[in-house]
Amino acid sequence: MPKSNAQDDLGFLDGVTATVMLTPSGFTAHLSTGEVLKNPDPVALADMLVAAGLTAQAVRMPDWREGDHAPLTGQKIALIQRMRHGSLGPGR
Repeated sequence: MPKSNAQDDLGFLDGVTATVMLTPSGFTAHLSTGEVLKNPDPVALADMLVAAGLTAQAVRMPDWREGDHAPLTGQKIALIQRMRHGSLGPGR
């Protein structure tokens, strides 16, 4: 069954996911739509992901057992917390 790209009431995409990895140049998010977002700052990448219509629940990040491309715990917290804050919509 194909993935739905319908938007919910706040404008977030349904069914789109992202995997965020640490790279030598910063952070890279690979979206299930094929789009790739890059930014050296995890908070700025979080804003980009929210702007692209994703929620914090749609983001996956590898853990330390998966190798050097795993963001550090503090970086993961910063990204997810910013996405949760940003996904509350206007008038948070």
